[in-house]
Amino acid sequence: MEDLFLKGGNVEGLADHTTWSFYVEVSDNNESHTNKRVEHIFHHEFAHILDEEYPFPEESWRACNPEGFVYKEREDDLGKDLWEKGFVSNYAQSEIDEDFCELTGL
Repeated sequence: MEDLFLKGGNVEGLADHTTWSFYVEVSDNNESHTNKRVEHIFHHEFAHILDEEYPFPEESWRACNPEGFVYKEREDDLGKDLWEKGFVSNYAQSEIDEDFCELTGL
């Protein structure tokens, strides 16, 4: 069994909207992901395909973010602070499409 690998690192899923296909890693280091984790990855990657294929209300989505918020990579910041800001994960704060896909993965 091999890990999914992209851009110098392992990933849990990949999506290609041009072929409507995606790949989901079901284990890591020979240890199975939980069903809940696999389901999250599945929905997250499928959301990437939908995001590319259909119009996304980006302006309305950005209006829901805290005033002055800018999408960027962040250090791990777990806890209720994320929920209070309107994000489901630290990764959701990195890019608008990841914000949508992380929420969809719940």
